[in-house]
Amino acid sequence: MKHEDFATIKKCDSWQELCEKHDNFCLKKGKIWVFRGQKNAAWDLKTTFERLTDIVTDIVKRKNIPSFEFGLLRKFKREFSLYSKRIAKDDDLIEWFSLMQHYGTPTRLLDWTYSFYVATFFALEDIENENESAIWAIETKWLEHKLFKKCSSCKKLLRRDLNLQKKESLKTIINKLVVAKVNPYYVHERLSVQQGCFLFPGDTTQSFLDNLLGLAGTKKELKNNLIKFVVTEKKTEKRAILEDLFRMNITRTSLFPGIDGYAASLKVAAFILPETLKPGTEYREFIKGVVRKS
Repeated sequence: MKHEDFATIKKCDSWQELCEKHDNFCLKKGKIWVFRGQKNAAWDLKTTFERLTDIVTDIVKRKNIPSFEFGLLRKFKREFSLYSKRIAKDDDLIEWFSLMQHYGTPTRLLDWTYSFYVATFFALEDIENENESAIWAIETKWLEHKLFKKCSSCKKLLRRDLNLQKKESLKTIINKLVVAKVNPYYVHERLSVQQGCFLFPGDTTQSFLDNLLGLAGTKKELKNNLIKFVVTEKKTEKRAILEDLFRMNITRTSLFPGIDGYAASLKVAAFILPETLKPGTEYREFIKGVVRKS
């Protein structure tokens, strides 16, 4: 299915145009948007678990996908204590899924952020990417309203437990074509600094998009609440955007605290601000006596 069939597409050829279109659509009173950056505008909205099941369809039948997911969950829960002192409550599946997502296990969770600028960074940080990038945006008040309408018999239960921490709440949407916005009660550092949240599809035997369409009811209604900002692939514009984000302190260093984030951030720094990477006296001392090529 083409993205323009179910999402409002906004092409942006500059940083200024991107910001203006974001402001026009996403700063309206009473609306709360969340964002997701993807480096290739042609990519669909897919969870890591959905991508995994696409690969193993030859050995895992569609009807067995739910039990396959819980097999992954069980394996992770049983051995997590070997690597971390932090243990989630056994029945808090959202927190367990969040931990799995954090450490790289495929899950049904799809990462989003409340920050348009963080999403823009994730869309553009791959400086080798030569494709148009995308920043997706979805309106969460609408999402919540549609969820309550779809699960009207459990509306009170869901209102009391929006993050689906209790099994009773979770069971109301499992195997239904719906999507819920969730967050674990105990957030880890990255989720906090990235202003992150998750979208949780109810039926893993169907695609994330099918769950969204099931919730919306029609492509037209989904299109009114789902935007795809398409960002130019031009290197000069990408550099300008990343430099502005750097000045806002939106970098791998700030979004992924620790040496891994800092080390990865130097690649973008070399792309946008090469003049800051001065070799100092170490290079002059090192190069002494080295024979140069004629």
